[in-house]
Amino acid sequence: MKQKSNPSRTLPIRPALQKRSLKTQRKILKVVEKLLQESKFEQATVQDIVRQSGCSIGAFYGRFKDKNAALFSFYDAHCVQLESSALVILDSNGSKEKSLARILSGFVEATVGHTLDHAEILKSGTIKFSDEEGDPFLDRARKLNRRLYRALVDLLLARRDEFDHPDVRLGAVFVLGIVGGLTRDAITTGQKLMQTSVSAEVLQSELTRIVLGYLGVATR
Repeated sequence: MKQKSNPSRTLPIRPALQKRSLKTQRKILKVVEKLLQESKFEQATVQDIVRQSGCSIGAFYGRFKDKNAALFSFYDAHCVQLESSALVILDSNGSKEKSLARILSGFVEATVGHTLDHAEILKSGTIKFSDEEGDPFLDRARKLNRRLYRALVDLLLARRDEFDHPDVRLGAVFVLGIVGGLTRDAITTGQKLMQTSVSAEVLQSELTRIVLGYLGVATR
């Protein structure tokens, strides 16, 4: 029996192709970010977003189905930025002059830094990251993780003589899980781990230590 689609899970976003349309979209997403930072997004209406952005109702609905579609567009932009910076760092062909330890340290720093800079999106009560089929936010997160996983595996295969872990693919899975999981935990608890407050610098440093130790990367 064919299941009915859940309309709340479909978030159509029309691509902004013209300069004026792109400008309108940026204004709307800037308001979305502001509302998230102020923990007011859930209570805000489309009318609130339109008023604060200086755009019209027609302009908003010309881009987004509803405010959750605008939120998804903001989250998608976050994923694109993180993926872009991380893939440059993990590029096995463009980083031959750097040691594996330095590359992985840069990857952890970029991932933690970018995620903390966008902490409000992950703390939003609107985003559930549920296991329900068709959750666009979860699907987007998985797409990001798949691309980072492939890049990390390629890097580790190219640098096989610089670490001791016996299984490259399993190692890549756990590295992404460690970095992403502990960073999200720190964000959702107000940058605390086991009731201990940690700065961004400490989080980056300790995660780097964990990743290098787990993989058995030569650091000297």
